[in-house]
Amino acid sequence: MFIRGFVLDTHEKLAAAQHNQQEVEVYKDGQFLHSGMIGDLQDEAVYINEGFFLKDRHVFKIRK
Repeated sequence: MFIRGFVLDTHEKLAAAQHNQQEVEVYKDGQFLHSGMIGDLQDEAVYINEGFFLKDRHVFKIRK
């Protein structure tokens, strides 16, 4: 498991957070946008609570 604030900057780290059911925060340009569990993980996007976020435009961090 990852600790709070850990940056999920690879597909493997995002997959591990999804597997461990860890809550994730989403940021864009330093602004907090959204948080929740990763529902689905694609090559280009991360799906959280029915929304999707492009990996190359957002930063994902562990919330708890």
